[in-house]
Amino acid sequence: MTLPQCYIGVDVSKNWIDVFVASTQKLTRIANRQSSLSEWVAGLGEVTVIFEATGRYDHELRTQLDELGIPYVRMNPLRARQFARAAGFLAKTDRLDARILCMMGEALRPEPTMPIQPVRQRLYDLQARREDIVVMIIAEQGRLSIVKDPFICSDLKASIRALTRRRDALQKQIDAHIEANRQLAEQYRQLQSAPGVGPQVACRLMASMPELGRVNRRQIASLAGLAPHARESGLYKGKRTIHGGRSHVRRAMYMAALVAIRWDQHWKMAYQTMREAGKAAKTAIIAVARRLLVRINAMVKTGLSYQV
Repeated sequence: MTLPQCYIGVDVSKNWIDVFVASTQKLTRIANRQSSLSEWVAGLGEVTVIFEATGRYDHELRTQLDELGIPYVRMNPLRARQFARAAGFLAKTDRLDARILCMMGEALRPEPTMPIQPVRQRLYDLQARREDIVVMIIAEQGRLSIVKDPFICSDLKASIRALTRRRDALQKQIDAHIEANRQLAEQYRQLQSAPGVGPQVACRLMASMPELGRVNRRQIASLAGLAPHARESGLYKGKRTIHGGRSHVRRAMYMAALVAIRWDQHWKMAYQTMREAGKAAKTAIIAVARRLLVRINAMVKTGLSYQV
């Protein structure tokens, strides 16, 4: 006989976490720091913890759960909010969110989130910081293009030079981190065998898609936000659209698809065929991005380089 799964709902904030245990109907507040979390996690037993993705605030909680092998679900906040409204909860507080997350786990039984390896977590952090600096460089370049004051122009140019040096230093750290780990280095080279996939796209996939090679083609497309969703009701047949998923991965694959369409004959023909069939340009590019990601997923699963 299979015992019912026990879920613990956790609302994560910067300074503390609010915990709701279904079996005891008890709410607890715990400091969001290593010592408090490690003590709490050590006494959990056979449970599944469910919490919303909150950027860096849930990092320590995930680390402690991974160390003890306790399964957890890192839920999309939008999905959790939609569940709360569907259940009739219009108010929003930390303690109420913990209770709702627990209810959501018991009702939906979501699949546990795949733990991220420490080496991939560091790669994610380095890549995210590099992208932050790239955004700042672009913003400064935009300001420079419209400023006339000589002093401000000089200051902006100095800022751009400093940011460029920091970007380059981070890229060196990323390259050294990948080369220092055999698994990352092998996958890094394997991913770049695919058309359109350069160093930055390969880094983004390795850092943000630990599920590569471990899930099927529909799941990987959905995780990246590249899966088309139907809109049908009665006789109404609406256009299928994409939404949700991991925006960083979707943007990276979109750029990879643009390059593949331009330089690879196979993907160029696939794109042209869809355009001749009446698909809009952007729709065809998204379709190429999805198919390319599915091909990459199969590559990682089999351990082979790209093949047409």
